[in-house]
Formats: sequence, structure tokens, C-alpha cells
Amino acid sequence: MSLSLRKVKAPSLVIVGEKDFICSPLFANIMYSSIPNSSLVVLKEAGHMAHFEQPQKFSKAVSLFVERTK
Repeated sequence: MSLSLRKVKAPSLVIVGEKDFICSPLFANIMYSSIPNSSLVVLKEAGHMAHFEQPQKFSKAVSLFVERTK
């Protein structure tokens, strides 16, 4: 997986819930470490559905990322 991720050229945002049991923070860190020019956001007290569990924090993370990568 990480060899393919190294080929990603676009700025990328990896968002993971601290309690995500499907794509855990461990795997999110692997993605973040493998994708050049990527950012990682870990949402505390969120699981796999962080965008539903913490919509304001999720939206803020996406908005900040978009502003930084314009």
C-alpha cells in the first residue's frame, strides 16, 4: 500500500477518529507518512463515522486544509 501512496502528487488530508476500529489511527499514520505533502487530523472521541459524530470538527479540519492548499 505505502509504495502506491508515495506516488500521490496532490495535497492530501487524512482524517481519522481516535477510536476508529476499521481504519485505525495506526493505519492513518501509515497513510500520512507515505503520502508526500499530506496532513493528518485525529478527531478525539470519534470512531469510523467521524464526519457524523463530530461534523463541526470534521468540517473545520477540511476547511483549514482547503485554505492552506489553495
